[in-house]
Amino acid sequence: MSRPYHSPRRAEAAAATRHDIVDAARRLFLERGYAQVTVPDIAREAGIAVKTVYASAGGKAEILRENVGTGVTASGAEETVARVRESGDGAAALAGDTLLRP
Repeated sequence: MSRPYHSPRRAEAAAATRHDIVDAARRLFLERGYAQVTVPDIAREAGIAVKTVYASAGGKAEILRENVGTGVTASGAEETVARVRESGDGAAALAGDTLLRP
């Protein structure tokens, strides 16, 4: 029976590569628009091979999905929705601007 292989250093390097890919894609999507960016463009911007993009982050649609998810999380939208749900009267909460008060 073999024991499972786990390398924290390798996992950190893989996460950093994925971050570089997603960040490079975000820059290119904003600069050129999604339709004008190819996976080879993303690879070039990130300084890695095209195969590494696919292996680490998937195709263009998956990379966009990750960028959108990150943007939604960073925007505070999830917290806003939670506060509206907790208020009991979401419309009143939004109309009364209670979400913007600390």
